[in-house]
Amino acid sequence: MTPPPSSVAVATAVLALFLAAPATAEDEADTGTIQPTAVEAAAAMGERLRALDAFTIEATISTEEVLVSGEKLLHVEQVSADVDPPHRLRVERRSPGRERVFLYDGTQAVLWGPITRYFTTVAFEGNLTELVGKTAEIYDYHVPLADLFLWGTRAADLERITGAHYVGADYLGDRVCNHYAFRQEGFDWQLWIDTAEGGLPCAYRITDLSDPAHPSFAATLTVETGALLDDNRFTFAVPRDAVEIPFQAVAAAQADSKE
Repeated sequence: MTPPPSSVAVATAVLALFLAAPATAEDEADTGTIQPTAVEAAAAMGERLRALDAFTIEATISTEEVLVSGEKLLHVEQVSADVDPPHRLRVERRSPGRERVFLYDGTQAVLWGPITRYFTTVAFEGNLTELVGKTAEIYDYHVPLADLFLWGTRAADLERITGAHYVGADYLGDRVCNHYAFRQEGFDWQLWIDTAEGGLPCAYRITDLSDPAHPSFAATLTVETGALLDDNRFTFAVPRDAVEIPFQAVAAAQADSKE
C-alpha cells in the first residue's frame, strides 16, 4: 500500500504552483505572428470611434524624454478633448506652468497659449483625420491624441503591421479592457479596448524602437458619448492682450535655418 504524502510534500507542491512563472504573452504568441482578430479589433475600434456623434475625452498622457546622458524622464500631462466629427475639434493640454489649446472649426485651426498669450492660426478645410495628418506633415505639430483619429484608416498603416496578438484582459480603474500588442517597423504599440458595450479605447502605448533608449508615449482615456457641445467651444475670440505669431511650415523653417 502506498503511504499518503507527507504534509511537507503537499506544502512543497502547493508552493511550487504559486512560484511557477506565469505564462507570458511571448509564450502565447510569436511576436512575428499576425493574429487577424487583433488587427480587426484595432480597426473596428477606430471605426466605432469615428462613427460617434459628438463626444468628449479626458486623458492622462505620459511622454518619456531621453537626455543626452541616456537618462529617461517621464512627463505627465492632462488632456481634455471636445470632438464633433467630422469638422470640429478642441483639445486642451495642461501641466503646471504650461497650457496649450488647439481649436478647429472646419475653416481654420488655432493654437493658443493661455499662459504665454501667444496664438497662431492657419486656414484649413477637411475632416479630422486629414487635419491631424496635415498639421504633422506640414507644420510638424502633433495634435494630442491624434492616433485616435487614424486607427482603421489608410493613414493608420495597419497593412504595415508585422506582429499582432491578443495579450489578455486587464483592469484599468474599474474597467475591464482587452489588451492587444502590435509591432511594425520602428514601433511597438499596445491598445486596450473596453469590454463594455461600445468597445471604445481605454488606453494605448507607443514605443519608439528607432531610439536605443526605446522611449514611450502612453495615454489612459475616458470617452463620454452623447456630448452637447456649444459652437463657441470650437471658435477663438482673440483676447486684447494676445499676440499673433506665424504657424511656420516645416519646409520654411528648414530653409530659414540654412540661411
